[in-house]
Amino acid sequence: LHASDAKRGFIRGGVVIEANIFTHQPIMHSLALAAPQNRWGAGLKDHMRNFSRTVHFAGVCEELPMESNRIELDPDIKDRFGLPVPRIAKTNHPNDVAMNYWFEERLREVALAAGASKVVNTPVPGLDIKLDTPVAGSEHNHGTCRMGNNPESSVLDKWCRSHEIPNLWVADGSVMPTNAGYNPTLTILANAYRVSDYFINQAARQSL
Repeated sequence: LHASDAKRGFIRGGVVIEANIFTHQPIMHSLALAAPQNRWGAGLKDHMRNFSRTVHFAGVCEELPMESNRIELDPDIKDRFGLPVPRIAKTNHPNDVAMNYWFEERLREVALAAGASKVVNTPVPGLDIKLDTPVAGSEHNHGTCRMGNNPESSVLDKWCRSHEIPNLWVADGSVMPTNAGYNPTLTILANAYRVSDYFINQAARQSL
């Protein structure tokens, strides 16, 4: 765990995980780790020979919430019913970019200290992380119904009840203001229990 330390040039933090369970598959190994010149022919074959001797690490970092990051309706593309399709609008905060580079260096240090003969970064060398770099993954989505005290800047109150629709309650990952910098499953479960207890107590008092 790397807690927040502004001396690093960014705030917030995250964790380093062993990521073989997600990425140690032949096709993913080829697409994610092979440099562009090694994605076909002899270069790809040489790269794939090391598949069984490769270890994958990842940094799970907490992104800062940005009002501009949202799910919105596409102004041009419509589905078969004629309705606008949803699209992801996302840019990277400068703090997120700095954090990604810092974790990249820490992961390189871990790999070399463990005796790695070769370290490959993802994104591959030559593809820099910028403010408009596309999202690399979407395993744990958060924030589209975030909690907060102010109805102007949040969808739900602290008990995950809608500010605008009193009989609407939400208790999944969308309530989180940020992605927290670690896998959220247990936090989602704990919050769901918290919300359920409050809901039951309010129902018993007939105050829903």
